[in-house]
Amino acid sequence: MEEDTNLVLKETDEVTLKCSYESTSGDIRLYWYRQRVHEAPEYLLYKGAKSLSSLKSTPTDPRLKAETTDTSTGLTISGLKLTDTALYYCALRCCTTMIISTVLLLSALTGLRAEDLITPNRDAVFTGEGQTVTLSCNYSGTANSLHWYRQYSGSPPQFLILDYSGTITEAQPPVPGILISHVKEQKTVDLKISSAAVSDSALYYCALQPTVTGNPDTLYRNWFYD
Repeated sequence: MEEDTNLVLKETDEVTLKCSYESTSGDIRLYWYRQRVHEAPEYLLYKGAKSLSSLKSTPTDPRLKAETTDTSTGLTISGLKLTDTALYYCALRCCTTMIISTVLLLSALTGLRAEDLITPNRDAVFTGEGQTVTLSCNYSGTANSLHWYRQYSGSPPQFLILDYSGTITEAQPPVPGILISHVKEQKTVDLKISSAAVSDSALYYCALQPTVTGNPDTLYRNWFYD
């Protein structure tokens, strides 16, 4: 899937965020999520495509509307509010498997900087049961808050742990066997999983909040297979 570029808008505007996709399957569901600063991702709505184009969910916010074609999906937000400032991403579900997700940023504030980026060292990591695995992301710019999330197939992302200026905050209840390591000098943030199990196989996200006030989080994905 491919996503729009970053957007900076003002209140009361209407905006449509778009993702394009490719799939040979006819059974397509396209989902939209939103993540506000310091919050876990929030499911918004979904809309079917191709043979499932008649399927759709009813969003709790009537300002939201999703449209799909055989190659794209769009999320329209009318009457923008400051509270709509967030990270938005779309996800494609084919058959019974969530295949891929992409990131979109929407900001109603100023101060968005292109140099505040975070990317994984590797797109996929493979290991055996019982091993210790490290997922790593590099970032540019400066960050005071670095997060990790996990997403199982067909489920919304789950907050795992964050490092906020050296203070570690874990999910409640904490997820056993994980540690976060932030090396400022190298601008890296690692998620270490000890005694890896089949249940740890998932899509993992690293996210950052830049130190400049008004910048939304930036998020990237990292696959892990056991």
